[in-house]
Amino acid sequence: MNCAEANKVDLVDYLYSLGFTPNKISGNDYCYLSLLRDERTASFKINRNKNVWYDHGAGNGGKLIDFATQYFNCDVQSVVLKISAYASTNTGKLSPKIISNNSTTLGHQQCRYF
Repeated sequence: MNCAEANKVDLVDYLYSLGFTPNKISGNDYCYLSLLRDERTASFKINRNKNVWYDHGAGNGGKLIDFATQYFNCDVQSVVLKISAYASTNTGKLSPKIISNNSTTLGHQQCRYF
């Protein structure tokens, strides 16, 4: 797997495999408490359609590799190996879908950036 292929792995599904679920879903936007820093109000957003993330509190974002290098605190080559291992064992497995007309709030946190 190369970087381009790794960045095609669904971010929401990958985060679910790490044990993270969104606090709120609005269309293709999934909002989480930041996975990269401590916060009380969810401001880490994934646009599932574009498969990109943005941490509004930190002011940065990107694709899966950008997230994983920060989350695991390791280099790109190591991250690609981790994502490749995930992809090879999770083909066709998706996180549970939460269907909503407008938005869904999960837990007690609200995402303030939708």
